[in-house]
This record gives sequence, C-alpha cells and structure tokens, in this order.
Amino acid sequence: WIGTRKGGLNLMDKKNNILIDYTKFLDMSEPKELDKYWIRSIIEDKHGQVWVATKNGLTKIELNKQCLGFYEMHNDNNAYSINCNNLTDLFLDASGSLWIGSYDLGFDIVHHTIVNFSHHKKVEDDDNTIRSNIVFVIEEDEYGGLLICTTAGGISLLDRRTNRMTHYADKNSELDKPVLDIHLDKTGTLWLGTWGKGLQYFDRKTGFVKSYIAKSEDSTSISNNTVMSVYDDNKGNLWLATFNGMDRFDKKTTKFKRFYENDGLPCKIINYITGNGQDTLWIGTRGGGLSIYNTKTQKFENYLFVEGDSTSISNNVVNYIYNDKKGHLWLSTDAGLNCFIKKTKKIIRITEKDGLPHNRLWGIFEDKEGNLWISSNYGICRYTPDFTNSTKGKFRNFNKSDGLQGNEFTQLAHFQNNKTGEIFFGGVNGFNSFFPDRIIENKYIPPVHLISFKKMDEEVVFKGDTTVNYKKDIQVSWRENFIAFEFAGLDYADPEKNLYSYKMEGLDINWSNPSVRRYAPYPNIRDGEYIFRVRAANNEGIWNNEGLAVRVTINPPFWRTNWFIISSVIATILAILLYIRIRTKRLKQEKRILEETVAQRTAELRQKNEDILSSIQYAKRIQVAILPTLSAFKKEFPNSFIVYKPKDIVSGDFFWFYKKGKRRLFAAADCTGHGVPGAFMSIIGNNLLEKIVNDKNILDPAELLTELDADIIEALDQRGRKGDSFDGMDIALCAHEKGSNVLEYAGAYRPLIHISGREVTKVRSTKRSIGGSQKIEKKDFVTNRIEVKKGDIVYAFSDGYADQFGGPKGRKFMMRNLQEELANIHHIPINEQADYMNETIEIWMNNYNLKYEQVDDILLIGVQF
Repeated sequence: WIGTRKGGLNLMDKKNNILIDYTKFLDMSEPKELDKYWIRSIIEDKHGQVWVATKNGLTKIELNKQCLGFYEMHNDNNAYSINCNNLTDLFLDASGSLWIGSYDLGFDIVHHTIVNFSHHKKVEDDDNTIRSNIVFVIEEDEYGGLLICTTAGGISLLDRRTNRMTHYADKNSELDKPVLDIHLDKTGTLWLGTWGKGLQYFDRKTGFVKSYIAKSEDSTSISNNTVMSVYDDNKGNLWLATFNGMDRFDKKTTKFKRFYENDGLPCKIINYITGNGQDTLWIGTRGGGLSIYNTKTQKFENYLFVEGDSTSISNNVVNYIYNDKKGHLWLSTDAGLNCFIKKTKKIIRITEKDGLPHNRLWGIFEDKEGNLWISSNYGICRYTPDFTNSTKGKFRNFNKSDGLQGNEFTQLAHFQNNKTGEIFFGGVNGFNSFFPDRIIENKYIPPVHLISFKKMDEEVVFKGDTTVNYKKDIQVSWRENFIAFEFAGLDYADPEKNLYSYKMEGLDINWSNPSVRRYAPYPNIRDGEYIFRVRAANNEGIWNNEGLAVRVTINPPFWRTNWFIISSVIATILAILLYIRIRTKRLKQEKRILEETVAQRTAELRQKNEDILSSIQYAKRIQVAILPTLSAFKKEFPNSFIVYKPKDIVSGDFFWFYKKGKRRLFAAADCTGHGVPGAFMSIIGNNLLEKIVNDKNILDPAELLTELDADIIEALDQRGRKGDSFDGMDIALCAHEKGSNVLEYAGAYRPLIHISGREVTKVRSTKRSIGGSQKIEKKDFVTNRIEVKKGDIVYAFSDGYADQFGGPKGRKFMMRNLQEELANIHHIPINEQADYMNETIEIWMNNYNLKYEQVDDILLIGVQF
C-alpha cells in the first residue's frame, strides 16, 4: 500500500510489478476525494480492513466489499470523536486496538471490541432533537417511530426513517405535562400516564386529547393525578399505578374503580403494574414490596422485605417487573435484583456483592441468548443468570466510558423491540439504543508488566538502565525490607476496569481479592527468599493466569547468615562441652560427699524408725492385753465372728465385751483418728466402760453410753472452749441376758443390722458421738429392745467398710453396699462369713489392677443367736 501527498491511494502488485490507483476501485458512497488527500499512514488489520490516516480525518476501506467508508472526523458535539482531523500515524497493537496519532492533540484509540451504543441527546438550538436530556419514557409506535417523553413536558415522536422529530405539545397545550408512561393500544390510540394531569387519551390522527382528572367528590374518577404506569389487560381495562393506590379503568364506560390498602394493597404508592394478560397482575410498590392480584378471586398476595430473612424480597421498593421466557419474574428494587420463581414462590437475591454495578435498578430486558440487560444508577449491566453455582451467574457492566449517555438512568425510560431485539435505555443525558448481539466481547488476554519497584518508599533504578519488568531476581538488604510493586495489565479497551490479583509466595497463602488496585506493598518482610506473582484480567474478566513472577531475596544481617550461625553453633557446642566437663568433675565430688552424708543420715533414720516401730509394736501388745480377748467373746457367743483390720499397727477401732452375771455386753467402737492416737482413745474407752459397769453397776446400754459420754468429756476436759480437743468415739453397744430372746441396743452414730429370716432391719442410732467438744448439755441415747429368735443375726461395725475407696470407679463402698452384702451372706455358716467379708473388701480395694490404700480401721462383729 502506497499513500501519496496528493495522488491518492496506490496498491503495488509485487507479482506483476504493476502500480494500481486503488481509489478507482472503491465504491465512493459519499464524495471523499481520497485521491486529493494527504495520506500519511496506512495499516491493515486481521479483519481485512485497511485504515488510512490523512490530513483530513480517518478513513476505513473494507477490502471484502471494495467499499470506502469515511470512518471518523472530529465533531465538537461528540465527545467520542477523534481529537483532531490532522492525523500523522497509525499503530495496531497485539490486542487489535488501533492507535491514531494526531499532529498536535495527542492520540486516539479505536478498540478491537467496539461497543455499539448509539447516543441520542438534546442539541442546543436544534429543534429536531429531544426537548430535554432527562428522559422519562421511551416507547415505539406501530410504524417503528420512537415516542419519547422528557422533563421538558409532553411527548415527542422520532421518525427513524427520516430522523425527523415531532413535538406534540407544540400543537396541543393539553400535552405539556411530563409523561411517565405510554401505552399504545390496538387502535393506535395513546394512553398517557402523566405527572399532574392524571390519565390522558390521545388520538394522534385527529389530535384529540381527553384528560381524566381526579375528583374528590366522584368515587368513580381516577384516584390520583400522578400516574406512574399503565397496563392493558386485553379485556377492555387499563390498570393504573398511581400515588394513591391502583385504579382499574373501563375503556367502554370510562369509569374508574379504586383499590386501596383496605382492599389488600400493601401500600398506597404504586410504581409499576404488569400482568400475564389473563387474570393475574404483578404490582411493584414504593414501600410495600411485590403484590400479586388475582382478578377472579379479587385477592392480593403480598411479598415484603423481612429483616434477617435472606429468602424474602430484598427491598420494599419495586421499580420494575419483567416476566422472562422461563416464566420467572425479575424485580428491580432499591436494593438489588430479585428473581421470583412463580412455581415455588422462592425469591433469589442478586446485589452489588454478586457483581451488579449498583443496587438501585430500573429497566430489565432479555435478549435472544437469555441474558438480562438492566439499567441502574451506575450504568447498564448484562447479566447471565446461573443459580447452579455460588457466583449466581456472570456480569458485564457498562458505563459512560463505553459510550453510554451517562451512568445514571431513569425509572421507566426503557423499551425493547421484540422483532429486532434492539433495546433503548434513557437517563439524565439523553438515551442509548443498541443491539445486544452486536456487542463484541473482549477476549484478549492482557500481558502483565511490572512498571515500578520501590524499597523504603523510594523507586529503585537498576544498573544499566534495565527496567524492572525484565528483572527476574531482585535482592534487598534486611535494612530496606519495606518493598512495593506497581504493575499494569496491557489492555486498553477499558483500562479502568482491568482487575489484578497478587501474592507473595512464602508470605501469602492465598491470592489477593481481585481489584483495580495496581500497587502491592509489603512492609517489614523477614529475610528469606520469596516469589512475587501478579496476574491481570481485562475489562471482560478474562484472566492472564500465567501472569508475571519475580524472585525476591531479602538478605539477612550477618548474625543470621549461615556462616555466622554455624560458627556460633560450633563455639557454643565447645563451650558447652567444656562446661559439662568441669561441671561433671564438680558433681562427682559433690556426689561422693552427698553419698557419705546420706549414708550417715540413713543409718540414723533407720535406727529411729526401728525405735519408733518397736514402740508401736509394744503399744500394740499393751492394747491387745487391755482389750477383751476373742476367746472370751467366742465362749459366750459361739456362733460369732469378728473382722478386725487396723489401718496401722495399732487401731482406733476396738470391740468390747464384758460379762456380769447372766448379762453379757459387747460393742463395736470407732474412736477419733487411727494409729497411735486412736489406740489411746480405745484404751480410754475400754477402761471407762469397765469402770462404769463395775463401779456404778450400770448395765442398760443407753445409760451406759450417757455415763461414758460424761466420763470422756471429764477425762479430756472438753468444755466447748476454743482449743479443746474433739476426740471421742462412735459406738454400737448391745446387751443380752443369757437365755433371753430380747437384745438391747443403743448407738452413738453407729447403727445395728438385724436379720431375721429374710427380713433385714437397720436399727438406727442416736445422731450424737461420745465425747467431743460439743455444746450439747444432754445427749438422749435410746435403748432399743429387739426380739431375737434362733438363727437371727445381728451385725455391729465401724465406718471402715463404708468409707473405703475402690471398685471400678474409685468410689466409696458405702453403707448401702455393706447392708446388701450382709443380707446376701447371712444364710451361710457364721465362721465362713468372716472370710467372705475379708475377701469382699480386698477385691474392692484391688479392683481392675488399681490398688487403693486402706483409709481407716475396719471392724465388723457378727453374732448369731
């Protein structure tokens, strides 16, 4: 391709060596006089298009069509036109974007993904444009013309064939109020929902206008003069959304029926009404959520926002309702998009967190591919629903940088041509029209470059003018371990929407959340080796997952270097070995001295222990000599046994027996403590009992215990004073007249068990101990008289059995278990019962290989009559 200064565009056929004037072959749809232009640059793209930069603008040649199209010139009224017509150079980058250099006004870019949003707005001093840039309503008439309503009032028609604009308010002043909604019925008549003039009937052929105004005295008139939405149910009724409820207008009778909150509406301000054309209306309210009205049953079904319930509608302000091809209702609200599944009545919420550009939404339409196109308070969103995954679908957001009229759109300014699929969205700066299937996705995978590396907040300049992007390994001193990277994804289709994610391997576990931030700081990194990775995505969310990686080494201080650590370890080991050697020598010497001292002390302790043990053994002989003999007891009670197991050598438990005439007395006593202290108390108790019987001739058990209590208190000087001893005893005392069938019993905290036949009786004792520093003037001991028959057995005992720990869970034996065991063995020979009870307590103390020490002296007396 050869461009000349005034000779036009030439093509060199290199095979035939022929130079051709190419402008002669072009279909010049408009006189461009390309052969007279100063051609400064030529470039051909992969789509078979030749771009020509001239001194008078940019030209595009489609080789397949042999067609010359005048692509672009500067236009003061179009912010997206080229900056200057005086072009100097062209460049095609790897993504397919065309870079256009101008003579003195910088450069422009034509991207490979052209988003075809046509923009229509008001042009000053041009009556062939819309009257105001704030668009309220867009509708299409039966001839393909656009009916447009703006804040300037009235309704205008844009004939798209002639591009001529007709303003109806100029011909009829009745049409000067802002129109909020338009409905074109089958007859070609327009029904207008207005701001201030209620419902209007407009016949465009005759120019006739009739306004239906609210009349407070007429209940059959419209309920409010602000009509937000008009819906035709194809049965001769118009349904109107007003600021004071919902109205049904009968076009034949021209009468209105009003619906208020007391009829079932959730609130009085209605934003939008649509339906299924049969018997169901879907009503979007401002404050009452979604309401569904059945015209047959005349019942309202309301769906409101519920705090804390994610399955409820997300907001009570519903701006628009769209019924998709699957029969789902899509609700645009002030808090996101809601999908109402009519079969299950389930609601699914979609919000900014999922990918919407803004939570306040307006119009919704569905294209041929099933995508939803949604206008919002921050651009337009193309949403592909997918409720099978956690992301709820795919989002592609468009804003002013893509050619939209602005980022803010309006409530009912939207329309879709069902035949062509063309969609219109209006906002605060005119309106846009586009064909969804002509919007090309950007599939270019952007390369990622490092553009800056900083340490301690200062940019690093590498030796030899090497840029940071070509560095694969960066080393930093431990003193400069505050580092940061700046990076960029090289895709310029919409660089503000490029996303980035990064991580420092060895420091970060996960990638950072995708964001537009192009800066990654890492303060106070510990010395070591790391790999910094960064990846980028273009404006469509296409990721370069390979990304870029650079190794970062933070050099340690000398005291954390390997050679210093190894040297320090060796020196430390040598010092430790030397210390161990010296210490071992000292320890051996100290050990020898200690062993000699321990041997001497051990000999002394052994001698003392032997002396103490001899004393205790002697005390035992004294205790045995003083206490009654078992043979004397067995002589009087042949069928008897005594289980006697002292905890130590000497015991605090003792049995007592005395005979006077035919009267025989025996007792099981438990003195305070055990060992030597208990043994002393047992001797005192034994002597006092004999003294009371001999000297005072007291043979009644209760009286004997009363006297014993007094003598113990006197002997131990127990007066209830602070510091007095609490020593005493618990005792079960029995008396039996030889040949009698009555056993007398009195107890001080020790009961008696009587078994007669199969009947087991526990004879309770007095809840008082013998002796002790107790502030009780009199202890009422009671003599129980028990009838005993031949074969009856009585058992007296201390608390040794009940308090002994053992068993599978390490618990006490307890009184209940003792009573059960005695009840189980009373029928076996009396001399075998002692062996059984001895074995029982041994098993209890040594159960499951867990040996429990004996905690107290054990005494059990059994007597069979």
